[in-house]
Parts: sequence; C-alpha cells; structure tokens
Amino acid sequence: MRSVAQWREILRSYKLSFESIKEYMNADQGFQVAKKLVSDGDVRGLVLEHDEKNSVSVSSFVHAHMNNTTWYYVTLKFSHQSIIESGCACQAGKLPHMRCKHVGALLCGVLALKDYSNQNVAPNEFRRSNMKRFDGAKESVRKAVGADLTWDRILTEITTDPDKKREGVQHNDKFQTTPKHLQIKKKNSNPATLEAMTVKQLKTTILNLNDSNKLNLKLTGTKSQLIERIVQNRITPPSQQRLTQQLQHPGNTVQSHVVSEIQKKRKLATHVSTDTNSKKRRMEVNQLISDTDKFLRNFSSSKRVLPNSNKRQVTKK
Repeated sequence: MRSVAQWREILRSYKLSFESIKEYMNADQGFQVAKKLVSDGDVRGLVLEHDEKNSVSVSSFVHAHMNNTTWYYVTLKFSHQSIIESGCACQAGKLPHMRCKHVGALLCGVLALKDYSNQNVAPNEFRRSNMKRFDGAKESVRKAVGADLTWDRILTEITTDPDKKREGVQHNDKFQTTPKHLQIKKKNSNPATLEAMTVKQLKTTILNLNDSNKLNLKLTGTKSQLIERIVQNRITPPSQQRLTQQLQHPGNTVQSHVVSEIQKKRKLATHVSTDTNSKKRRMEVNQLISDTDKFLRNFSSSKRVLPNSNKRQVTKK
C-alpha cells in the first residue's frame, strides 16, 4: 500500500483538473455528487494497476451514493494529456454518452492526491457543508455521518482498502466488481418438481389436495415428509390412469410392441429433464400423454386380439 506522498509523486506529471473531469463526465449533477463522494470518504482502496511510459491505470472502490451497503469497483486509465478510458461495475457504467458519478469520484480522488494532498484543510471543492449542526449530537450519530472526518483522514482512506463493515453502520458491505449486465445469472430451479418447492409451496399443495380430494393431510413435519404425503395422495389425470390400466392388463387390447412403445413414452413423460423451465416441461409431458392416448384409441377401436400360442389353429374346410 502506497502512502499519500508516494501517490503525489506518481501523479504529479499528469495533467488533470476539475474542468477536464467535468468535461469528461458530461453531467454537471454527477460531477457535484462525485466531489461529495470524495469529501464523504467514499473513495477507498486506490491501486496502481499499470504504470506505462505515457499512461497510468488505477482502480479503487467507490461507495454507492444511493445504497448504504454497496461498493462499486471502478477502473481508470489516463495519459499525460487526457483521460483514455474508464469503467464501473454500476448499472450506469455502460452508458456511452456520459460517465457515472463513481468514475467522476475516482477522478476527483486522484486529483485530490495530486494537487491538494499537501494541504491541512480541505479545499473549497471538497469542503463539507452544514457539519456544525452535529457538534452536540450523540457519538453514534457523529460516527454515522462522519462528523469527525478530517482532510488528512480522507486522503489516507483513499489509499486504504474499505472495511467490510463501515463505522456506524450495522450491516456488512457488498463489493460489486462485475457490471450487472455481465454477471452470470443463477438458474432458478424448476418449480414443477416437488424438491424445488419451498415448504410454504408444499403446504399450499397439501391444502389444495385436502380441498379437491376431501382429505385431511397434516401440514406439519419436515420437507421430505411433506413431499411424501403429496406423492402418496396425489391423483393422476384420467388419461394417465387409463394408460396405467392398459399397461397392467394388455391382454386383449394392444399388441406387445405397442405396449413396449407406450411404456417408453410413459417413462419419458415421467422423467422430463428438470433443467428445462416449467412451461417447456408441461408442453413435453402433454405431447407425450397425447401420443399415448392416440395409441390407445387406435388399437382399442381395431379390437385386435393377441394370438394365443397354446391353442391350435383350426381351419374350416
């Protein structure tokens, strides 16, 4: 970790000013918020990423302006003459026409180390207003608003990593290092399977079974016990009931190869991959059941009889 004096020595040859920062951000309101983020001690953990011949790349964490728990990872690259590129993990960091306030805060923090780190008092651009009203407040309130935040401490904290638990705040902070549009979203489990349901959803399913089938199933117990009760008392649709009966007694109804085909389709219908979403799962199951019903109707109407190998075929003369 570099000291404030070391950072001042690294940055002294680079041209950077409030005017160039405001022009780069292209948003006056965001520029004002960026300066406030620096004066509130919300720019932390400045790191030198690359120190090339004509440019330098730095990164830091900037606390969210409207969220008490989030720090955004901000990157910046600038040359001796201008700002080359920047990036931020916030939602506005991908906007092409303007830069977010977190990028502006990092730029203002770099400028503070470069031009104002040898001062004992904060310059007018970083001065905190209306802080005298907290002179007689409780110690917990003063910590929460940072009433004792001096300019020396602000400069030191710019080069220090932020704590996971902020002073005066009761919750742990979150560090967002990747923009949301680039984050890999977690796949939601298939709600059509009982194992993926919550206990509340399982209890609702049991209540529906009690109402529709006039049962009196208990709502207490573990999740596995609730699933077992649903499986034992769930009634299959009529088409599946007919299919089960035909498979159990194929005798005079369907040929053996048709029975085998229906068994395969039945197995597929009951083992649809849980990786698919619920809508696709329902469509696949309904299509398979429809196919099996079609088999049953065709062969039931034909009234074909399985040949009996034990009986001798007699031909009439």
